[in-house]
Order: sequence, then structure tokens, then C-alpha cells
Amino acid sequence: MRRSTPLATIYRLVACSALWILASVLVGCGGGGPATCSDTCTPACGAGTICSSELHGHTLNASWHPVCLTLCSQPSDCSAGLHCRNFGGTAPFVCASDTLPAICPDQSHALDDQVGDIPTCHDAQTVDQLFSSAVNLTRGVELVTCPNGCESVTTQGVPTGRCRP
Repeated sequence: MRRSTPLATIYRLVACSALWILASVLVGCGGGGPATCSDTCTPACGAGTICSSELHGHTLNASWHPVCLTLCSQPSDCSAGLHCRNFGGTAPFVCASDTLPAICPDQSHALDDQVGDIPTCHDAQTVDQLFSSAVNLTRGVELVTCPNGCESVTTQGVPTGRCRP
């Protein structure tokens, strides 16, 4: 019978722990069992973040896997691949994408054709651009930086905001 060395045992424990953590992150759980669509993030979200479940009701009544989303006030607040988005109503702007937060598997909602407000200048350098994602059933406003500034224009009698060419 071959005995394991202490180093081999430690290696196996570290490898198994790393695989468990990776699997937990990929399925969106806080570290214990399969992903669920609960109403809370575990562990609780820290300062400068909000749990995706707190955004429930701000867009299509869709439910997402609980995940802590970073609050943002401008596009540069978000990491690569994420956008500073608002899902409507009184929801705060958060760093999100078409796949974050992930939709719960039991959702049967579909995006309707309502796109909401028209684009406007958020400030002198940022436009509120409309977005819609059928992947995670989100829509609302995304902050987009305008390299040459944002300008208000009137198209067919309707004032809108756009990035200066």
C-alpha cells in the first residue's frame, strides 16, 4: 500500500478547494450547493455594492441569481466588459452586462417592445443611451462617455441627446 506524502495531501486539498470555489463562482452561489434565486446575497454585499435581488421589480419583474453589483456614476467606474447601467425607476446605476446579473433558470419572461425614454445628455461628457438585453431580460439606460462631449439635438421635433461627432 502506497502512502501519501504530506506535500501530496496538501496539494490535493488545495486543488479540490480551488475547484470547489471555481464551481461555486461559475454557478453564482455564495459557496454551498447549487445556485438559487434567493432574495439575498451571501455573504452580504459590502460598501459600494448592491445585491442584484434588490433590483427586482425595476425591470420586467425578472429574477437574477444573487450577486453583488458595483454601484457606478460614470462608465469608468466599471471593470472591462461591464457597463454603468440603470434598470429603470429608482434603481441605482450598477456595473452590469448582458450576462451579469445572470437570469434565474425558471424565468419565462420575454422582452417586450417598450424601450422607454429617449437618449439624453447625462452630463456634458456622457449620454444616457438606451439598452435592451434578451439574454438576462434587462433594459434601461447605459452611461456612455462621449469623447467630444454630449449634445442635445432635435430630431422630428423631439429633443434627444447624442455624442458629438
